[in-house]
Amino acid sequence: MKKISTTLVFILLLININAKAQQYFNAGKLRVGINEHGSIISLLNTMDNKEYIYKDTIAPLISIKTAKGIEHPGTMFFNKKDSTIVLDYPHNKIGLLLKLKEKKTHLVIELINVDKPKLIEAVIWGPYPTTISKMVGEIIGVVRNDDFAMGIQVLNVKTLGGKLLNNEGSDQSRSSTAAKQSWGSTIQAFSLNRDRKRNIDVWGDNFPNAPVEPMQGENVMGSKIALFGCAEKDALNTIGEIEIAEGLPHPLINGVWMKVSPETGRSYIISNFNENNIDEMLAYTKRAGLMTLYHEGPFQNWGHYDFDTVYTFMHNIEGVKACVKKAEKFGIRLGAHTLSDFITTDDKYVTPIPDERLAITGFSNLATNISDKDSTITVLSPEYFNN
Repeated sequence: MKKISTTLVFILLLININAKAQQYFNAGKLRVGINEHGSIISLLNTMDNKEYIYKDTIAPLISIKTAKGIEHPGTMFFNKKDSTIVLDYPHNKIGLLLKLKEKKTHLVIELINVDKPKLIEAVIWGPYPTTISKMVGEIIGVVRNDDFAMGIQVLNVKTLGGKLLNNEGSDQSRSSTAAKQSWGSTIQAFSLNRDRKRNIDVWGDNFPNAPVEPMQGENVMGSKIALFGCAEKDALNTIGEIEIAEGLPHPLINGVWMKVSPETGRSYIISNFNENNIDEMLAYTKRAGLMTLYHEGPFQNWGHYDFDTVYTFMHNIEGVKACVKKAEKFGIRLGAHTLSDFITTDDKYVTPIPDERLAITGFSNLATNISDKDSTITVLSPEYFNN
């Protein structure tokens, strides 16, 4: 049996789909209008019928990035029966299939199928231009004035909030999920196609042209966002409701969502506490009316995070447990400074035999044969070693 190509699937879909001038979708108190070209034409506050779309720029629902550059959709087809949208990108002859779900507080938009996925380097949600400029939350992706708030939330790990600034997908600023503009603001997100061999510039120009192996199945399909609008005073609680509705992490402290818990803003004491001085440091913490005693660095390495048994916890993990039990009696939490995305060069993951799961950030062939007697190794290219 012959396989039906993705292109043919899209053609078959288009036969049964009617193209209309524009479609409207509810995202809480926000009504989102999309025209026949796949661009957002309305961001309406349904509480007072005030329009917040900035109209002097384009606002593609989702764009694609290929080797040819960034292309906006040319045509939008809406299937009312299953609430899906097909977007056509004529220059690259690519189609995207999106699923939309209207929920009480927000609108979910998910990319569920891609024609010619190998050609796509990334997809870009937005930017969606608004006339709101009073408060722009660049990290959380929410823009607000005195009456209304609207925002974008990413709903899975393959979708990143912010502008696609480089081929690494990094942002050296605080963030750009929402960004202030001279005329208002924009909200945006993107997703990288990691299911293809890439060369990226890591950390700006510090490590250029680093090879990245494909992550099987980690393409842009499944990228998902939520758009929402609400009264300004309800913005934070609405984000919490979206987290619960979409099955996202929603951590609690004593039964209260941590984003609104008064415990998250409390001060704490930083100290190199150990088994010998823990009683004294807990007494200081209690007298100060604080709830946390925080260690600035109890580990001898990062990666395996073995405890320092010379200067800190002489009895290793048992010493840590003893300190925690003492803290519990005071109602005090213990914390430790941990950099979870770094590995020290003396960690067992790195030496004497590198773990096979470590990524290779560059290589070169040997210029000559070597033996166990050689102390100098000559390579054909110094590119990655100079970094």
